[in-house]
Amino acid sequence: MASIINSISFKNFFNYYGEFEDNMYDLKEGVNIIVADNGAGKSKFFNAFLWLFNDQVLDSDDKIRKNIKDVYVKILSDKAKNETQIRDTVDCAIQVEYTHGKLYKFQIIKSFTLTKLNNDISDPNSWQFTLNDTEINKTDLILIKYKPVYDDDEKRKIIDRLILPNFRKYSFFQGEEVDDIIDFSEKDSIEDAVQNLTDITKYRKLVDLTEGSKI
Repeated sequence: MASIINSISFKNFFNYYGEFEDNMYDLKEGVNIIVADNGAGKSKFFNAFLWLFNDQVLDSDDKIRKNIKDVYVKILSDKAKNETQIRDTVDCAIQVEYTHGKLYKFQIIKSFTLTKLNNDISDPNSWQFTLNDTEINKTDLILIKYKPVYDDDEKRKIIDRLILPNFRKYSFFQGEEVDDIIDFSEKDSIEDAVQNLTDITKYRKLVDLTEGSKI
């Protein structure tokens, strides 16, 4: 049963300054193409899911994936940094909503909070970092009233259903990262990618069933 991503929203996440409602993008079932100028935030969609699943983002300076705790100052919107007063807090967050089947809709919110200690906004020591618990809400498609999910096992299942683990390593890469995921010089690596992306075993089963049969 497929999961359909309905929307993704950002709060002070990189260049997406402001609240979720200021930075909400509705997606349609099927193929969605994101078109924007360089530096407009296309890669931030990629980083939102990378953070959600792996607690990492891709550092645009050296193209290396880094733990969220090591790059939180880069992730927070520059405008939000400047507008936050000393001893005040500011949140940075992503929100994904998706439907699974025809009965349920889920909302996943991942966030951290920074407390400003001084005005050297680019220095990590100028901020106190707090990683918040992932918030997950659930509703049926009739009432459309979200209720929080507290059970950790259920939370993990809801996150896993968004994009199945076997597909993730093929879902979140950019440019040269493809070579790190698929070794095109090795047959086994290519076959593994095809296996995961197409579930080709179904076709092999059909071949096995028809072998020896005459039409």
